[in-house]
Amino acid sequence: MEIALTPHQEDLLKDCVKSGRYLSESEVLGEALRLWERQIGYEKWLRAEARKGYKEVLAGDTVRVESEEEFLNLVRTSRDDSRAD
Repeated sequence: MEIALTPHQEDLLKDCVKSGRYLSESEVLGEALRLWERQIGYEKWLRAEARKGYKEVLAGDTVRVESEEEFLNLVRTSRDDSRAD
């Protein structure tokens, strides 16, 4: 496989290897692809959550909060509830 890189991208690859964190340019690219794949998954999840939230707002399924502290407590409770499932 042949991949064309810009000079900046080549410098990034070389700098990563020089840092000692990676043994080769291939290892750097492999890590970059894993991170990219994780980012794509996060973006899909975020879009799905946004659609879900939008539908809840349209249905009137909302909660009013009066302060940042109240909001953060609501988020923590919601997160804890979803972990219990």
